[in-house]
Amino acid sequence: MTTKIILNKTGQVLLHAIFWCGVLLFYTYFFGFNSADFNYVLSFSLFLMPITIATTYVSIYKLIPDYFVKKRYALFGLYSLYTFIISAYLIVVSVFYGLIYLSNFQFNNMAPISKSLLLVGTAVYLVVIIVSAFKLLKLNAKHSNETKKLETKILETQLKLKEQELNYLKMQIHPHFLFNTLNTLYGFALKKQTKLRI
Repeated sequence: MTTKIILNKTGQVLLHAIFWCGVLLFYTYFFGFNSADFNYVLSFSLFLMPITIATTYVSIYKLIPDYFVKKRYALFGLYSLYTFIISAYLIVVSVFYGLIYLSNFQFNNMAPISKSLLLVGTAVYLVVIIVSAFKLLKLNAKHSNETKKLETKILETQLKLKEQELNYLKMQIHPHFLFNTLNTLYGFALKKQTKLRI
């Protein structure tokens, strides 16, 4: 049992690592557009990864399950706004990191796309939105499966109840039971007839 849990968690961590490596490759390709400085682009992408990972995990493991799914929309909106403000601040810091440390205060040495806060923010929030949408689809599928299981269980219970009622009715129609009932009725009829004569 514990080895199954360990293998499941290991597989999940491995899938997450592969996914984030894919996001790093996407960032490297996206920010490397029209740039010859691969080291700058890779360093900038690596610096942006913790912001993307943190924003995504806060969204899919805290905001969506604890507030959105439980229909606490006001708190979901408020905490989403907080998350957006903090991540936007960190994105601005990452652009300054690119300007100060990677390009030595030379704005022209920066990769063209990393100069734009809008494009950097779009890249980060694109990943967050796609992963959040996937999480919502996964939660919706899980909820649908649970609903189907519950409906199946209710139908099975109703079927068993109907079978019991049918068996009870069959038992009442059983010839022996019917004969006993008729004998009892005949006996009552004879008693009534004798009482009427007296």
